[in-house]
Amino acid sequence: MRIGDPGNSTMWQLIFGDDSFSVMVMGIYPSHDEISVKQIAEAIETVRYDKDMIVDEKAALAYIIKPNESNFEYLKMQGPLAFYSPDGDTDIKSGSIPFVVVTQVARQNGTAQSFAATSLESVLRNGFTNPVVKSKGFITINGNNAYEMEVKCLLKGKSVTVYIVVVVKDDTAVMVQGLDRKNLEKTIQGYKDFADAIGIK
Repeated sequence: MRIGDPGNSTMWQLIFGDDSFSVMVMGIYPSHDEISVKQIAEAIETVRYDKDMIVDEKAALAYIIKPNESNFEYLKMQGPLAFYSPDGDTDIKSGSIPFVVVTQVARQNGTAQSFAATSLESVLRNGFTNPVVKSKGFITINGNNAYEMEVKCLLKGKSVTVYIVVVVKDDTAVMVQGLDRKNLEKTIQGYKDFADAIGIK
């Protein structure tokens, strides 16, 4: 499809797939730019989808997790979020096991502290109430600036501990969230051991 406003911008859109997948590819250009429209149209016509190709979900991540003393292992990617659980256990929906969520964002002018505050605000919008900061402060992780927080909250009337750490380097911020429903110090230590292993490429 070629859609848009002749006085503003136009978009080429390609959608294709079968009963097992679908893909959308878009190219946007100023409506009066005839060179770009030709180049975008030609580029879209070269798109192909190889269903047999094995894609490395972690290839685009700007960080690595170095060997560490925690037992958190990679579980899955879900959109921009990477999930890590004890020994890669898949039963994270039950709430019976701890897990870590890691996401990377463009840093721009944000600080580790400001990203940590944003992360906590996001947590509080998801049903967590009565936050009490147990500890917070600047730390260094593998030579990079970081900010760490432990916050006690209520979730459905039960006390939980939220662990947040943000590591920054150049244009990248890596945000980590862990939730401890049982308020066990060993779980928080596991989160810290995991966070200490973050290296930004």
